Amino acid sequence: MQLKITSPIATIHHAVTRYKIRLIGLHAQHLSGKVGTGLHNSKWVSPAQFTQYPLSTTARKIAGMIEQAKHVD
Repeated sequence: MQLKITSPIATIHHAVTRYKIRLIGLHAQHLSGKVGTGLHNSKWVSPAQFTQYPLSTTARKIAGMIEQAKHVD
């Protein structure tokens, strides 16, 4: 799959047990191709469809930021 990264959304710092995670959310535009064939049950969805999928806490935060950014642009 080829994407064009257009802009950053946000960076979230998160900790799980003793591990620290930095999650960087990016706006991306799909250019060509399909989601990797090695990823079972994976697909590209619009932000409006996020509520239909189980997301982790950090993924929900990024999803909310995507929605907020959509209304600002």
